[in-house]
Amino acid sequence: MEDFVYLLAIAIVLLVAIGIFATYAPVTPPADYIPVAEFSGGYVGISNQASRTISLGSFSVGEVQKYNLRTVPQMEISSGWFGSQRKKYQISVPEWFISTKRGIRISFDVTETNRYGNLVVKWNGKEYFSKRAEEKRYSVFINGSAVKSSNSLEIYCDGPGMLFWASTVYVLKNLNVNLEYGPDRLVAFQLIPEEVSMFDRGEITFYGSGTGSMEIKVNGMKIFNVSSHGLSKAEFGYGDAPLKAGNNILTFSDRTGTYSVQDAELRIFLFNNKTVLLRQFNLTPQNFDLLQKNVMKGRIDYKVDSVIRNAPLMISINDNSLGPLFPVEGWNSADFGSAQAQEGENDIRFSSVGGYQISEIKIGLAA
Repeated sequence: MEDFVYLLAIAIVLLVAIGIFATYAPVTPPADYIPVAEFSGGYVGISNQASRTISLGSFSVGEVQKYNLRTVPQMEISSGWFGSQRKKYQISVPEWFISTKRGIRISFDVTETNRYGNLVVKWNGKEYFSKRAEEKRYSVFINGSAVKSSNSLEIYCDGPGMLFWASTVYVLKNLNVNLEYGPDRLVAFQLIPEEVSMFDRGEITFYGSGTGSMEIKVNGMKIFNVSSHGLSKAEFGYGDAPLKAGNNILTFSDRTGTYSVQDAELRIFLFNNKTVLLRQFNLTPQNFDLLQKNVMKGRIDYKVDSVIRNAPLMISINDNSLGPLFPVEGWNSADFGSAQAQEGENDIRFSSVGGYQISEIKIGLAA
């Protein structure tokens, strides 16, 4: 019994010694460099580039304009003695169109029908179409006086009369509800509060041609007038128009003829238009253990293709700054440790008040 107790004590001492050695013994790195992550880069810093580009499309000014309110690719309606299937839609008209609305045009194709009863189209409860429709395209116009901000559209068919065993059936395709207005072209663009407070300028570019003279307004304030042909650009600043958070309205007008606008775009430029790069990388428990025990250090390698504007480059990991850096063209590096990184997911952020084009980013552990 005494021998057993003696052997047990020796075993316990050995286990404790092994634990202490495992805790304090140096860890041998598995390699001189352990790759962790690799990313493509991008532009970092203050940019003269547009914060946002909005396509305005191609259109003609000085004639009837169209704005699509609703499109339904296909619908089937039916009506019989034992039930019916009808469609009802709520159609909203944006408030900036109300003053120039001419009417609503509803167009559709009847592709299948047995013509047992009338096809009926109602707008705000009033019938505007009721007939045994043939298989062809139809157009229904509703005068502007009957158009409100919120409207109801109902499409159904009458029953088959004395044919109690059957149902009237219509299949409609390519139904479009278009608002007709004009002759001014109205285009809404949205700004969020931060964009309004940091707004520098807007640029409208397009290729123009026509017989008239086109005027452009922003929220009712004139910013541009052109009668020439070719590539044109209209600019406006914060003081040129009463910009607001939400919808802002561009108005293209021509009172003397028609003017064609091709490939129009609106570019939004903001003060302090800072572009940052944000990426994520993962450190395994083994990787983080090497950092904590100072066996290896973290290293960020990044390739600068061009320096557009010299100023400190800031790199931070999980909002822990690695200090201002002054990279040059070519490969540059920065080190980090367990004080900046963490086990698991890590955020890495590149920012600057200068300008750097970075093409590649590599993160790893170096001995």
